[in-house]
This record gives sequence, C-alpha cells and structure tokens, in this order.
Amino acid sequence: MFSDLCDDYVDFGNEKSDRRYKSISKITIHHMAANSNPIYCAEWHRDDKAVSSNYYIGSDGSIVGGVSESRKAWTSGNGDNDQSAITIEVANCSREPEWKVSDAAIESLIALCADICRRYDFELTWTGDDDGSLTTHDMFRDTECPGPYLRRRMGAIAKA
Repeated sequence: MFSDLCDDYVDFGNEKSDRRYKSISKITIHHMAANSNPIYCAEWHRDDKAVSSNYYIGSDGSIVGGVSESRKAWTSGNGDNDQSAITIEVANCSREPEWKVSDAAIESLIALCADICRRYDFELTWTGDDDGSLTTHDMFRDTECPGPYLRRRMGAIAKA
C-alpha cells in the first residue's frame, strides 16, 4: 500500500523489510546525501544495500514508493522506531555542510506527511527528540542525516 501521491514505484516485494506488528504513528525523515533520482536511490537500496525506505522524494518533487507501508522498512537503524514509522528519503540539491533540499522536495514532503497523518489518524509533532511523531535519522544513529537544512525545518514541516 502506498500514498496516491506516488509518481512511481520500485517493487521491493518482501526484500529489505520485515512484517509490521505496530500501528503507524510516526514519520522518520532521512536525506539521500546526494541529488539522486528517487527511482535510482530506491533501486540502489533494493539491489545493493542492506537498507530500504517506504518513500523516496526527488529534487523535482517526484515521490516514489519503495517498501509498502504495510511492512517495516530498514531505514533508521532502530527496529522499534521503524516498526511504527513511515520512513522517507529526500534528495539533496547541495552537499555538506548544509545538505540543502529543494523547495519542490519540501513541498512534496509536506504533502506526503499530511497524507500519511490523515490516513493513519495521528498528528505530526516535532519535539526535537524521539518522543515526537516526527523523527529524524540522527535521533537513532550517530549520523549527520538529515542534515542541518532539513533539521531546522522540522517544526515548520510538522505544523504544515
């Protein structure tokens, strides 16, 4: 199952995912650390990496479904979080130190988050830690992901 906002899909089947046994009540944001085409990133995760995500968003705002929402993607490095979270990888339009994200990608991210919250009946809250329903990769692993540009916008994303 995927959002109707998807422009395309990469079939993960049951690969790089697990059965979901918790209800969906969170969204976890990641960045691609590249200005990657979302289909390419999803295929790379599926074929070459021991990671996955439910969604991939390109700099042009396109949204690609990866691991079905009914399954737990291997995204944040924290199985408990991934059990209750829909995970989203967002392309960067610049590299470090900012890891900027395009306006089109932000608009699609907000639309996708709103759609997920509506369908699973929860409110997106940013607390800056893993108690909120909006979380980021760096809350669970020692990483720069999702970078300062997205991190500074988490409160606004939750409000929008």
